[in-house]
Amino acid sequence: MGAFKAMFNLFRYIGLRHLKLKPLRTILTTLGISFGVTLFIAIRIINYSTLQSFQESMEAVSGKASLVVTQPGASFPEDKLEALKSFKEIKSAVPMVQSPAYFTAENRIDESLMIMGVDLLKESSVRSYQTTDQEVMDDPFIFLNQPDSVILTKEFAGRHHLSVDSKISIATAHGKRTLTVRGLLTPEGPAKAYGGTLAVMDIDGAQVTFGKEGKLDRLDLVTREGVDLDKLILSVEQRLGPGFKVERPQENSQTMEKLVRSYQVLLSFFSTLALLVGVFLVANTVGISVAERKKEIGILRALGAPRIYIAILFVSEAFFMGILGAALGVFLGWVLAGQLIVMVTRSMSSQYVMPITASHVKFSNDQIFWGIAVGTVVSVLAALWPSLKAAAVKPLEAMKKFEGGASSGNKIFGGKFYLGCGMLGYLILSSFENWSNKGYVLGIIEQGCT
Repeated sequence: MGAFKAMFNLFRYIGLRHLKLKPLRTILTTLGISFGVTLFIAIRIINYSTLQSFQESMEAVSGKASLVVTQPGASFPEDKLEALKSFKEIKSAVPMVQSPAYFTAENRIDESLMIMGVDLLKESSVRSYQTTDQEVMDDPFIFLNQPDSVILTKEFAGRHHLSVDSKISIATAHGKRTLTVRGLLTPEGPAKAYGGTLAVMDIDGAQVTFGKEGKLDRLDLVTREGVDLDKLILSVEQRLGPGFKVERPQENSQTMEKLVRSYQVLLSFFSTLALLVGVFLVANTVGISVAERKKEIGILRALGAPRIYIAILFVSEAFFMGILGAALGVFLGWVLAGQLIVMVTRSMSSQYVMPITASHVKFSNDQIFWGIAVGTVVSVLAALWPSLKAAAVKPLEAMKKFEGGASSGNKIFGGKFYLGCGMLGYLILSSFENWSNKGYVLGIIEQGCT
């Protein structure tokens, strides 16, 4: 208890005093940690929110289905549906055609859209829809007689000022297509999937529109109660043949999530780089502090302070800056995630050619814990080496006149600092002016700055 009190008093009367005497350095170091934690937390929140939204979308689309049949990477002949009729364990097998498209307005691509082609005569056994004009769903022949019909979600229609009987243009792999809005889905069931960027067509019209005549993208199987799903999966896969995948909806969701994992790993890598900047900043700050305070270290050692106390003194200063910076970084990360999430999900949608959305950020206590823990631990680890060097200073050596340390220690902004600022400035200007596309040399310079 006495040792702890002694160390606390060292930080209280010496460590805090030094931090107050160098307010600019303390603020800059704290902000450096804060900005690293900000990006780290923002990326974690975006990744978590995106995956949660993705999982919710998959569950909404799956509806009451117990199993999902797909052929990864390809459509498959619709006669495979007939091969499942002999299974007494299967209550119903509902076919679906899925195709990503782009909603176009004024000859420009405006937003990605997932179009589901469904068999309206069988659809009620697995998914239920609610529309503003229930006649559309009660009388599916409205769809069957008009293959260009489409039902949009109220959210999507509202964003683009569309209503029933509006004409919309979509860009597909088979060219531009014009569809007619026949109804609007209320935000329930499947309409909540993909953040509302979903449209429903009759399966025959969708097959013609997307060049998939006689083809299906998935089958949703509703099984009877008490069926051994593991055994049924093996039986169905054997019946359909090689290349087919039969899995539970939860597993299907995990398979789709793997598509976006690589993108999220890349984002996490850049957030880690931001934390590394904070590491170097803390290490440099503590190193400068040690160089400036050698005489102080010598006095403390001469008065009997153990080496471990000296090391803990400098580590505690880094810990203090780290916890302050981390707390600020968590808050800023939450704010930044709200600003970036739309841009990131839109970029992911373009890369994977499918709507990936996250309507709002999901902020939890875990994110607060991780942000503060990471910022604090990084700061302490960065301070360890210079703190151990401070503890190794001998009293007599520290009391000698020190020629170059203090003056060099005061030099916070050196040539590397200004070079880094110049490179950062170039990257910002290049991003806004798109210089990399205006010349080969400019592109090389941008890559070098990165």
